[in-house]
Amino acid sequence: MSSFRFPTLLRHAARRAGYQGSGPTMHATSDGFVWVVNVQRSHDGVHFYVNLGAHPLGLLPDVGLASTFKEYQCAFRTRVGERWLREPFSEDVAPLFTQAEAVFRREVQAGVENLRTIAPQDAVVGTYHAEFHSLLFARICEACGWNEQALRFVDWGYPRTRPRASAVREEFALLRQRLTPA
Repeated sequence: MSSFRFPTLLRHAARRAGYQGSGPTMHATSDGFVWVVNVQRSHDGVHFYVNLGAHPLGLLPDVGLASTFKEYQCAFRTRVGERWLREPFSEDVAPLFTQAEAVFRREVQAGVENLRTIAPQDAVVGTYHAEFHSLLFARICEACGWNEQALRFVDWGYPRTRPRASAVREEFALLRQRLTPA
């Protein structure tokens, strides 16, 4: 089985949007984020999926990792449309990608900005893994310098953490320690 290649017209559109790289994943860094576009082969070999991801640079342990960050590691992820047909590849795919990618960037940036003032219970949708979302949002707030809001997410998420989730509880404790003035 040959390796899957990024469709040429899509690669050109991604490059025009500032992405770099080779293989099925390309990266861009701007506005405090690493932006990732990934092309994923479907099981039938005739179609593929276009996945977008964004992750705040402030949450990376090393900014040098931005060029190797995977879409599935991103804090924010989406899939552009449904399956895309591999061949024949239409010329109107580039504008479709460009528009979808621009909308994704605006939504991520607006969502992060919204974290500054939203009540934690309104930011975390549902209760399934609410502690992970709360911890992520607290980290994003900390990276943005919104320490009081980060503490609100910590205070809301910690009591919802399952007792056996000791690593998550420890992450909350370490974050609280960093955020609480001495």
